Amino acid sequence: YNIARTALIPFALLWIPVSRGSPFLRILQIPFERAVRYHAWLATIMVSMLTLHGAAYIIFYATTSRAHKVSKQNKKNHT
Repeated sequence: YNIARTALIPFALLWIPVSRGSPFLRILQIPFERAVRYHAWLATIMVSMLTLHGAAYIIFYATTSRAHKVSKQNKKNHT
């Protein structure tokens, strides 16, 4: 749950436009090349956090009896 919330921070920052002549970059006085580098790092961090979040859920369901209950429920719904 906390990993999902933490992943929202870099995802929200990725919405800042990284284009040449962006008003945001001019206001912050960040050169385009540096903004692209930050954008790439934020994207990498975001994908890493989302991957860890997914892996944590897979491990959680594999180590608890919930995986069995979910698969049993899916079989009931499909028959």
